[in-house]
Amino acid sequence: MQKKHIFRNNKRLIGLGFALLIFMALFIYNHMQYTNVYIGYQDQIPSFIPTTPNQRQLLQSALNEPLEANHDVSRPSASEAVFTVELHHPFWGKAIYQVVSIDPSGVVILHDKSYYRAQNADFFYTQPYFDAVYNDQLMPSAAINHFTKAESLTLPASSASWQILKFDGNWYPVEVKTANQSQIISINRPDDQLFVTFDKIPDEVVLSYETAGTSALVIRNLHETDSGYMLPFSETDGVYHYHLTATWHDDTANFEGTVKYAFEIHYDRPTVFDFNHTTIEQGEPLIITTQYAEETELPTIEQSISDSTQVKFYQSASNYICYIPTNYDTSPGDYDILLDGKHYPVTVTARNFNIQHLIIDETVAQSTRNDAAYEEFDALFDPVRTRSSPKTLTSGDYILPATGRLSTEFGETRDVNGAMTTYRHSGLDIAAPNGTPVAATNSGNIVFSDFLTLTGNTIVIDHGAGIFSTYFHLSERLCQKGEFVEKGSIIGNVGSTGFSTGPHLHFILSFYDVNFEPGWLLFDDAVTYDNYKKLW
Repeated sequence: MQKKHIFRNNKRLIGLGFALLIFMALFIYNHMQYTNVYIGYQDQIPSFIPTTPNQRQLLQSALNEPLEANHDVSRPSASEAVFTVELHHPFWGKAIYQVVSIDPSGVVILHDKSYYRAQNADFFYTQPYFDAVYNDQLMPSAAINHFTKAESLTLPASSASWQILKFDGNWYPVEVKTANQSQIISINRPDDQLFVTFDKIPDEVVLSYETAGTSALVIRNLHETDSGYMLPFSETDGVYHYHLTATWHDDTANFEGTVKYAFEIHYDRPTVFDFNHTTIEQGEPLIITTQYAEETELPTIEQSISDSTQVKFYQSASNYICYIPTNYDTSPGDYDILLDGKHYPVTVTARNFNIQHLIIDETVAQSTRNDAAYEEFDALFDPVRTRSSPKTLTSGDYILPATGRLSTEFGETRDVNGAMTTYRHSGLDIAAPNGTPVAATNSGNIVFSDFLTLTGNTIVIDHGAGIFSTYFHLSERLCQKGEFVEKGSIIGNVGSTGFSTGPHLHFILSFYDVNFEPGWLLFDDAVTYDNYKKLW
């Protein structure tokens, strides 16, 4: 019995000792594992990296495996460490490893003053701990440089798709942080300039911008300058939403992707007034255009050049325009234009108007130039040019409606059958064969299309903002009142109807009923006998 009892006690002691051995083995094993990982990139102080026990074991294995072999690795040419890895243990301190080379040729580790080649190089190529080695391949940073204010604003990505080519030859997507809130830039000066810059030059840049109520305007391949990609500015103030898409797709690069940026530009610039000329001659209209003007900011105009009560600003595309007409009755001299309390000097110079001598068949003269003809003209024609569209209807520059010989200049006085007339020639006479097509000088509404005894087949087009074009003596009219015609549309043919000595087009441009030299809108010059062949 006593022997049996001793045997049982020994058996228990053996079991307890075996359990204790297992516990001690587990304790030692667990405490051999490092509990904290610190990684520093290049000269940065190593910082704590959160890891699981399994991750730490893989990292420790990858770092220690080369220590068991490959002891003959020569020192790399670049001695500066790419990474410093510290494995911390609560009892026996830390082990320091320096990854001194990580590239397509392999991975070399420095530990205890010896260099080793990593056996599991793929681990270092692909683990997120070492992604900093690919920093030069990561998504580029973007900024908006506001040159006037000498400041640079970081431009956060609103969305992005980016991937990099790692040393193992595979492409890996990169997680990109995006921002929901747009960057806001204020533009308060006409000379402000904005440029977008990237630390990696894109292969393509596409910009679109929009305001409420308008469709997006797309501009491809923004102009690249030494300062960056210059942003186009709106001609009108307000809040504009910009969308910039930059793409990197060079087949030879080790990165690729598309990044989108969203930002707002708030425009609030003072109105700028531009004058076509500050010295004009009799018959030339003074044209004032605006930039950055709002309808509520349009100034009143104080001027004494023209007696017209219609001189004001009219909407023209995205801005406003004002015509101040001059003609043969405008007195030469110095004038002062007052806009928003600011004075703008303008000089009107004299023009030497010609005198034309005409011989008209008395029968024609009496049948077309009589009281009844003038009364008809005054009743039907004069009211046509008293109302105009409040905004321009034109499309680009004005064009010559027909070509031929200039037979009468603007502003000429006439001696008809030996008697001087009391009026001046109201436009240009262009002699051309009967039936020559006549085109609309610009787009607009047909406000008159009828036959008048004095002027024959007559057409008047309202181009908006007070500008009218008039066509006399047509052989036929090919448009009707109420139609809208495009610039260049054929509206009739040259003829000799009404008071006329032969087939020609009498062409007038006017601001309401104030006729001016058509050449200034057609060629930015007066049309004369000396220069018309060069002009058209």
